[in-house]
Amino acid sequence: MTEFDILCSDLQVPEHNADIVKRILQEFLESEQTMLELDGYGIKTLPELYFSDSRVTERLKVLLCTRNYLVKLPTGLSECINLQQLWCSKNQLKTLPRLNNLTKLRMLACSNNQLELIVGLENCEELEILICNNNRLRELPVEISACTKLEHLTCSNNQLLELPAELALCVNLADISCSGNPLREGTPSTISELQKKWATRPHTKSANKIW
Repeated sequence: MTEFDILCSDLQVPEHNADIVKRILQEFLESEQTMLELDGYGIKTLPELYFSDSRVTERLKVLLCTRNYLVKLPTGLSECINLQQLWCSKNQLKTLPRLNNLTKLRMLACSNNQLELIVGLENCEELEILICNNNRLRELPVEISACTKLEHLTCSNNQLLELPAELALCVNLADISCSGNPLREGTPSTISELQKKWATRPHTKSANKIW
């Protein structure tokens, strides 16, 4: 058994896609690539040891793994310190790895999953886009206040009862999509307060909107 076989020992993917997925993973290890594109291969499990290998954790900048059957992402992804974009929509994810080490993360797209919670945003100061619609989220983390560069937030069609007041600290927000949530009666006033706070900040985006 080769080193690569060991690293990918727990990879679960349909047999007809196994060869191409393994080739993509091996080429990444043997090259200077920074993007892994694994969209739409029917992957059920990404290999834990592979995503803990230093060649991945130190070099990976973009991971695209949408349209698969993933229930979870590798825990080693939390150590991919140079990760800038994580695209994992249209899976069956119930949790995400902790994001607190991903200080360079700019884009997180995790829509159309089964997520109930997003944790570890407190160090994601570079995050610009968060797309988490069509999940089972009951709340947005208050740590989102650390994401001062956040421009676009899409959280529609979840189970949100309210929007955290800490969103007012995200002074670069240009729009929030939050329709399709059972927002409490008091939430519209929260939205109004957010808009007032944005309006008083001279460096805030001019086209703020909530829908």
